[in-house]
Amino acid sequence: MHVYFYNKVKWLSFIFIGSISILVILPIFSIFNISYNSSFINNYVYIFNIVSFTLWQALLSASISIILAILFAHSLNRQRHFIGREIIVKFLAFMFVVPTMVIIFGTIAVYGFQGLINSILTFLNFNKMNSIYGLKGILLAHVLLNMPFATRVFLNQLEAIPYPNYKTAEMLQFTSSDYFKLIEWPLMKQTLYPIFILIFILCFTSFSIILSLGGGPHTSTLEVAIYESLMFELNFVKASSLAIIQLIFTVILLTITASQNLNLSMMQGTRLNFNHPQQKIKRNKIFDFLIISVLSLFIFTPFIMIIFKSFINLYGWKIVTKSYFHQAFITSVIICILSGTISTTIAIVVSFLNFFLGQKNKYLKINLNVFTNIILGVSPIILGTGYFILLGELRYFSLSSYCILIMVNILISLPFSFLIIKEPLKNLLQSFNDLAIMLNLNKLDYLRVNLKPLMRFIGVSFAISSAISLGDMTVIALFGTDNFTTIPHLIFQMIGTYKFAEGSALTIILLSMSFSLFLFFDKHAKN
Repeated sequence: MHVYFYNKVKWLSFIFIGSISILVILPIFSIFNISYNSSFINNYVYIFNIVSFTLWQALLSASISIILAILFAHSLNRQRHFIGREIIVKFLAFMFVVPTMVIIFGTIAVYGFQGLINSILTFLNFNKMNSIYGLKGILLAHVLLNMPFATRVFLNQLEAIPYPNYKTAEMLQFTSSDYFKLIEWPLMKQTLYPIFILIFILCFTSFSIILSLGGGPHTSTLEVAIYESLMFELNFVKASSLAIIQLIFTVILLTITASQNLNLSMMQGTRLNFNHPQQKIKRNKIFDFLIISVLSLFIFTPFIMIIFKSFINLYGWKIVTKSYFHQAFITSVIICILSGTISTTIAIVVSFLNFFLGQKNKYLKINLNVFTNIILGVSPIILGTGYFILLGELRYFSLSSYCILIMVNILISLPFSFLIIKEPLKNLLQSFNDLAIMLNLNKLDYLRVNLKPLMRFIGVSFAISSAISLGDMTVIALFGTDNFTTIPHLIFQMIGTYKFAEGSALTIILLSMSFSLFLFFDKHAKN
């Protein structure tokens, strides 16, 4: 059936699986080699404290994000003519590509000791809030990062509910709670567990937020403990042992998610334009107004404060004249473009392989999918730790750091690129493959004809992959030096040295770059 490519598909699949295996096994082998026969693993109290806090903060962050997302999506769906609703919905999608360091800086700008909340309390002659650093800072940043994503996915589902469902409910005189329980909740429940697990994994493997807002050893997670062991203690045995524990947990989480449908699109859903039957009931309008207003304020305020602080501290902009900023900017752009391009290209190739394997080799097809998503089970900090140990003195050379950073960023963004491209390409090939055989197209024409209608999804994949790479802080935290840094790493250094004016300027620049990628993403998503 698949006349052009099937003979080569098996070998290409083996090459892909083999390449990913080597890239992943090498750092893991170096970790096991260091930690072999290590007595550190017997330090039960320390390990228990680290693991329990890692799980606890991830559980709290995911739970709060999901609960608020359900309320937010429910209110946005019911009030379809709320003033500013379209801006809010757009911003929810934009939050998916906002770099973590922007979230951290925004959280400090609002809730920090010199932040907006304390300024208001001081003006009103109240006592200032205690330090944001610790669990509450971690939760605030994680919810700000993940709640908009969950809201957007839930809202996509609610907006696709057909009008006859609501009309029937109206005829049956459903109450507001009946609408939610019998019409909306069953649909939201379908993706509740997959979204919760995905957010839990993201918070479990969170690095930048814990490192910046954790506040000390008592709020350290596995990833941060690995980083501190490498960079501050130079204890490779401890770092390797913690990495093995992290690997065990992430593999367990990957196994749990293997049966779940995590193909959650952030693109615009199928919106059906009609008024919600319950939108004009007074108590619903009051409730929805409060929910939308409070949660919108929670999301927008950090970004408003970032912009505000960058313009009241104009002297911070002098950083753009510094040579280390130019170097960080160029490095960020190069890594962003290369990672996005290579990740998208690999995703296209793997999607072709995934289709042409078809039903003929299910075992190889399953392995292809597993290895594409392997970064979900082997976090960036584990790969970074392994290569940090493996490279030895070579890790201080910029070229090797560039290669490692780009490679890990490709692996990070590949699952997203694959999920974006896989299904559209499959649908396209299913409808066109037989026609191509009838027309006797050559290989070049076959590829050109198939890739042209796929450009929409290729553009989305490139934008998201590039945005993920642009905001990455995990690997650069290990390999970053004075001569090799990125804008997120530079922002982290500014926060660490309390240079918030310069940090504000850098955050605005990073936010502008992310927004440009989002506009690119949004343009292709609409085509």
